[in-house]
Amino acid sequence: MIAQVYPVIRMPQSRAGSGGGVFDYAIPEDLAREPGDVIRVPFRGRTVMGVVKSLQPTSTFGTIKPIDGSTPLFRLSSQEIAYFEQIAQELGISVPTVLYNAFPQAGARGPRPVSESAVQKLSIPTTDVERLSSDVRSVLRASRAFVWCEDIRYAAALIAGVQKTHTGPTLILCPNVRDVRLMSAYLSSHAPTVVTGDETEPRRFANWMQWRNAGGIFIGTRIAALMPHPSLSAIYIIRSGHDNHREPKRVPPFDARIGAERLAELVGAKLIACDAAPTSTQLLPDRTIIGRAPDTDTLVVSQSKERPHAEHVFVSPSASAAIAEALAHGQRVLAVLNRKDATSKIGLGISEAARGLRAAFPTATVAILEKAAASVPRSDILVTTRFYIENVFNPAHPEGFGLVADLDPDALLYSSLAGAIEETMRTCFEWRAVAHANRCPFIVQTTRPELFERMFSDPIGLLKQEADAAGAYRNLVDNVPKT
Repeated sequence: MIAQVYPVIRMPQSRAGSGGGVFDYAIPEDLAREPGDVIRVPFRGRTVMGVVKSLQPTSTFGTIKPIDGSTPLFRLSSQEIAYFEQIAQELGISVPTVLYNAFPQAGARGPRPVSESAVQKLSIPTTDVERLSSDVRSVLRASRAFVWCEDIRYAAALIAGVQKTHTGPTLILCPNVRDVRLMSAYLSSHAPTVVTGDETEPRRFANWMQWRNAGGIFIGTRIAALMPHPSLSAIYIIRSGHDNHREPKRVPPFDARIGAERLAELVGAKLIACDAAPTSTQLLPDRTIIGRAPDTDTLVVSQSKERPHAEHVFVSPSASAAIAEALAHGQRVLAVLNRKDATSKIGLGISEAARGLRAAFPTATVAILEKAAASVPRSDILVTTRFYIENVFNPAHPEGFGLVADLDPDALLYSSLAGAIEETMRTCFEWRAVAHANRCPFIVQTTRPELFERMFSDPIGLLKQEADAAGAYRNLVDNVPKT
């Protein structure tokens, strides 16, 4: 009997041939092997892992080497093999290369699997309990859905609620390591298994095998999208609009969200995207939009109307009054710029904005929080960028702000990339979620007030309008006569 095997090695597509990188190996008569077995095989003077694609009675090659006689490390299902083959085809690389990037290399003995030790009490405000209960019921009924989850805490509470009924093996994909650790801490009572890419390969292999053998919850960065489970029942994509779900250095890039889509289709798992706001990709006919953004006191200010009356170039009278009121009540203010340099729409970098706020509010202390900061300054007004959301914000432990003021929400609208309005909406809703966690008002000063008012009052309608416009533009381009 012959085993057709994918060796788990880097292999250029040019060397993989029409078979996609399959090599024939002889199976000794005293051994039994099955498709999907992950075994060890000799390959060009060394021993490597290999995946048995299929069994054949004979080989078209003359002399072939025998497989290793050791016990298979584990077994992939036919759906899992099909998943890796599909990823290879879409990326235009060989199946062995996909497997090499996916499989952590096991050590000789291998370390014991470990779980994250951090524990974070998972609770949400009483005002959100009814909304959460409704969202949990809707997710249990859905197979493909987007859920409005303003932050990781709410997403964790949603998953914990679903797990009470839907208990099968669950994969949670996060865009970065910090989000993995927060999610793991929130779900610590479920004893999740975690991979981040920072651990050693033997440790990652041990954790993956722990999940494959015991089930439960598996939380990871995009590498976890290449570490499936044969009985996977649900996949959650946390902060689904975040760019880090996509590998930027690969051409073409691997996108964990697309991988999750393919995997869910093959194994019949739920696919649930969670974020502060949806994107147009969530408007497909097979998707259900679940829930809504939380109620937050929000004020949209027209800079164009208020500029003639403004005492300060970059702070509208309404924003200035809101900041002054918060300070008068002894509350702190989070002032947000969506660009840290002078490319922002208001024409100021973060340092210039801080100086302007000091001039506008001379009795208040003003500090900057950006990448170089060792800790969060304790000031009356804290000026920051997305660094705060990505590296500091924990909804379970808000900083106690009395106002979140987005001074420059228009900056992202002037991006040359497609989807500028979607990214602006998502970013704005993330800052609004910071205000919600602090139970304080959120103010947006903009030259496009009608756009932001539409974002908050009819976000789905706005996304549909943008998707229709993009589709019409593509049709126009496709129908331009070729010369």
